[in-house]
Amino acid sequence: MKAFKLTLITLGLLLGSFSFLQAQLNLVADFTYSPQPPCAGQAVTFQDASTGSVALTNFHYNFGDNNWSSSASPTATHTYATAGNYTIWYCVFDSLTFDSSCVSKNIVVLAGPCSTPDTISGQVYYDTNSNATYDAGTDYPIAQKMVNVGPFSFMTNANGEYTAILNAATYTVSLASASPYTVTSPVGGSHSIVAAGSGTLFTADFALTAATPIQDLQAVLYNGWAYRPGFDTYATAVVVNNGTIPMTGSMTFTYDDSVAYVSSSPAGTHNGANRTVTFSFTGLLPSQSASHRVILNTYQSVPLGTAITNTLAVLPFNNDATPANNNVTATDSVRGSYDPNDKTVTPGFGPEGYVLPDQELTYRIRFQNTGTDTAFSVYLLDTLDANLDINSIQMLGASHAYHMYIGDQREVRWQFDNILLPDSNVNEPLSHGFVMFKISPVPNLPDFTAIPNFADIYFDFNAPVRTNTSLTTINRATGIKTAHFIPMTVSPNPAKDQVELAFSLTEADAPVVYVIDIMGRKVLQQQLGQLGTGNHHAQLDLSAQSAGIYFIQLQSDKIKARKKVILTK
Repeated sequence: MKAFKLTLITLGLLLGSFSFLQAQLNLVADFTYSPQPPCAGQAVTFQDASTGSVALTNFHYNFGDNNWSSSASPTATHTYATAGNYTIWYCVFDSLTFDSSCVSKNIVVLAGPCSTPDTISGQVYYDTNSNATYDAGTDYPIAQKMVNVGPFSFMTNANGEYTAILNAATYTVSLASASPYTVTSPVGGSHSIVAAGSGTLFTADFALTAATPIQDLQAVLYNGWAYRPGFDTYATAVVVNNGTIPMTGSMTFTYDDSVAYVSSSPAGTHNGANRTVTFSFTGLLPSQSASHRVILNTYQSVPLGTAITNTLAVLPFNNDATPANNNVTATDSVRGSYDPNDKTVTPGFGPEGYVLPDQELTYRIRFQNTGTDTAFSVYLLDTLDANLDINSIQMLGASHAYHMYIGDQREVRWQFDNILLPDSNVNEPLSHGFVMFKISPVPNLPDFTAIPNFADIYFDFNAPVRTNTSLTTINRATGIKTAHFIPMTVSPNPAKDQVELAFSLTEADAPVVYVIDIMGRKVLQQQLGQLGTGNHHAQLDLSAQSAGIYFIQLQSDKIKARKKVILTK
């Protein structure tokens, strides 16, 4: 990413002129604008509201649509040609003291014709006593529910709340999906609101109930920065309550043997012998989540390209509505020099990313400021493929506070205002960021339907950085089935010729052992036959393999285990 420039005055000058005088004056740039919100074709007046200044002489507005105003006047007027979300940058400069300051704000420009906007707001909640009224302390707010307001969509926050500011029109307000609940209020499941453009506040709440209690925990695991030999990175372990009742339980994070445990926050219980960190949670409300960050250090001796596989298991497992998502794995490869802006999708088998038609997809977009100065504002733009069900989108995590917008052209925008992302030369660990979300393909897609996806990353005023294109392909013939990860030990390790596998089964199975080299090729396959429940040991002859790093994978339709082994010869 290249360092950006401002017209007439470079941001380097604006931000590089901090001095002892500024420390005395504490200049803080600020501005106001009216009307709020504006609409397309309407003149918008911007007015300086900075504090701590002495005699400001230069005022610079970037209106976010490639138009500027740079003058000695603290007031500027601008008209937006089209509706949309715009990031306004405002910088002030005193030529006598060389004091300067910049600030950014995000504004929404509505479509015309202009009128006094109305506001529609409400709350989505679990109505425990079915009285169609939110009772704090008794009812549960439902987060991450998409509310459709006419052609627009809004996601509820952690308190189950949403707000929409709209022009005069008639709007049908409904939930994109109430599952696993049923809407009991309003009757019929939707509100009809006639907005007259008179500044009226409308309330459109949704009371939800469930016929029977549903227990449904989900494990989410994602890696933050890249794994680089000798450097720290982190993995984030998350438990999400997708059910309808509060849950108490635990989650166990198992880390790869190419990395060392450094710390966890909030702290968990570390077991170095088993390479696990265990976390507990209590009273996790429906639609809420709990997350823990685990700091890991990649050993300096690990070769580039080595696969790093971490797993997360969430308990309780019994009686869970979808036990398949109580276990999850996250795999990345060790990198040296690399493109820090990427997009990945899981699951996916092979280069085509084969999945079954009903499999939920998890996307991760990573970005890094590799420029020469701090990035003040970052936003990500992801236009979702038509074969993805936009109503099923659910956020799983993000590195920084954000605003999320969903447009009527299937574009999803994550806006990070005032992110102050340092460049990698100044602070490499803090120069990274990411978002992670899950979404389902639309139902009944035919085999070999391809679902490509990429994202554009905007750093301040720079041209967008485009990620790679991730690929998912529907294929019912892949034989993909959900397998649960189980513990397995491989000894000795390092080894010369023979290794012994030790594992335990909770039900009868006939697993297969694969030996995979560092290039991902299967070099050995061994059938273990039908095994009963209990502890098992299996001998594996690796004498025909040359020295190097290999992965031992135990697999069946029911279970999976994976360990790395080093052959020394």
